[in-house]
Amino acid sequence: REELDAAWELTTGLLAELNARVKAANVTFAVVRCPFYFDAQRDEPDRISTRLTEVGQGLEIPVLDLLPGMQQLDTDNLYYQRDGHWTPAGNEAAAAIITPFIHSLTP
Repeated sequence: REELDAAWELTTGLLAELNARVKAANVTFAVVRCPFYFDAQRDEPDRISTRLTEVGQGLEIPVLDLLPGMQQLDTDNLYYQRDGHWTPAGNEAAAAIITPFIHSLTP
């Protein structure tokens, strides 16, 4: 638990630094959480998603969590069973979720 807390503290600090640098360049910074195959298979709430969303809100960084959208689809077709990477269908599904998010960030 202590190691996990330290990792989140480090992650939060790095995201804050990235956000500050990007804002200084007048660019929008956002985070997209790409779930693993085993995450998409579970029905229970995901702690990583919750924590990342909380960090994003605290730092005023837009966060898109692909997990809920991917869970609504046939995840067996979205991931390669051998290594858990996205198949072409998984990449298309992710792009369909990410595209409106990107458009919402641009004026």
